[in-house]
Amino acid sequence: MELSFVLDELMGVECRVITVSDGADVPGKARELARHFENVGTPIMIGEPPAPRARCPLAESPSQRQALDHGANC
Repeated sequence: MELSFVLDELMGVECRVITVSDGADVPGKARELARHFENVGTPIMIGEPPAPRARCPLAESPSQRQALDHGANC
């Protein structure tokens, strides 16, 4: 959360955190992630607490859209 605050306040980059209880819940967020790629287009990172490290940076190309819509795993 601190990083998103710094990015927003100091750099004007809006951030959003989507919380899931475990990796099995990520496919349920597939449509929300697809909307992000359609509307914003920036890459996303998936991490895990307590130490928020990027475990799976994702970006999309048109050929990857179907995989994301079907909840592809990292």
